[in-house]
Amino acid sequence: MTPHRIAAPGAIRLYPMGRTHKQSGLLPIRALMPRGARPRVKTVNYQSKNKGLTPTHRNHFSGYRPMKNFLLAALMASAAWAGTSPAAQAQDNAWMLRARVLGVLPDESGTLKAGGATLPGNVDIGDQYVPEFDITYFFNKHIAAELILAVTPHDVKAVSVTVPGALTDATIDLGDVWLLPPTLTAQYHFTEMGRFKPYVGAGINATFFFNEDQGKVADGISYDSSVGPALQAGFDYDLDGEPGGWAFNADIKKIWINTDVTVDFTTALGAKVKADVDINPLVIGLGLGYKF
Repeated sequence: MTPHRIAAPGAIRLYPMGRTHKQSGLLPIRALMPRGARPRVKTVNYQSKNKGLTPTHRNHFSGYRPMKNFLLAALMASAAWAGTSPAAQAQDNAWMLRARVLGVLPDESGTLKAGGATLPGNVDIGDQYVPEFDITYFFNKHIAAELILAVTPHDVKAVSVTVPGALTDATIDLGDVWLLPPTLTAQYHFTEMGRFKPYVGAGINATFFFNEDQGKVADGISYDSSVGPALQAGFDYDLDGEPGGWAFNADIKKIWINTDVTVDFTTALGAKVKADVDINPLVIGLGLGYKF
């Protein structure tokens, strides 16, 4: 029997694709190595280079390309997501804190009813001036969200009230009430005017009433909470010319607040009076802000 030829050390050659080692006269390289040390074959063109492989190896190599494409697509998708995520687009000096003095000027009106009948009369709610604190977050240089935090006490009266046989054009002291009116607005800031940076906004207000005092005439009083829209306009004036830092602020808001009020006049009139009250204040603020 003719022995198989083996190439010289350092020049070991695989038998040509499509021929067996018996036809080529060369011993396959896998026969020279232990089973666990056999190298994996990697070809450049899977479609043209794997014709001489066994079905088992052909199936093994054919799975590499789709897996590689899948990993590449996943990597590209991750990179695209990271590029558009809020964290990647976060604005430098994204937070702004302001402290302002507010003038809360109600534009009030009301309808009074007793026993289902409408009574002549209206409501009067006093103006108030209070400190206010607000927080603004900038998603980018133009778009921001603002939340204002303040509480306001107001004196309340029923005016020009007429109850047949009891009151004529009377003014009734209804004590006072505290309002907590957190207001969240989305803002658009104009940044092409140098240090002068005006903005406009729109959002929602929720108003909660607490510490109700019914005054000396009524036996009790209650206010329902309110949810309504809010509009605003204002400006920041950069005081130090830095990307962050201090700014002077002026702001005006219109807030729509409606509440159902129930006043217990059992002792004085022998009835309860209900009022549908629109407060709808104009809120004017002046103060300082710090952006960081």
